Amino acid sequence: MNFMIPELLRACSIREVAINNNTVYVMRLRDFSDGMCFELAMFPGGNYGLHHHKASDERVYVIKGDGIFTSEGKDTAYRSRNVFHVPKGAVHGLNVRNKTLVLSVQGPAIFNLDTGKADMYKNYR
Repeated sequence: MNFMIPELLRACSIREVAINNNTVYVMRLRDFSDGMCFELAMFPGGNYGLHHHKASDERVYVIKGDGIFTSEGKDTAYRSRNVFHVPKGAVHGLNVRNKTLVLSVQGPAIFNLDTGKADMYKNYR
């Protein structure tokens, strides 16, 4: 099921937003002609639930923090300076142990700023 996050899409115009649902996400988005990047801050006990992108590859750069990165059913402990490649279609997500800041770079862009749709599909274990 495709889902949209209106608060996140509004962030594109104000460049920063807080979404509170067990955790807080702060995002600064930059849109490029062939991709997008954004910073994401997550707090202890929070998570960025399992999801996948049908058309977008993603690189996740952990700037600071630690927790568990899940990709295709495999859990990997992450910490500052780790980098993860997520090919399109791969189910992935984060569980945060300590405050985490990541930079996500995608191509093509996960969020279509013209249509307001997201290439982001929820997955459940």
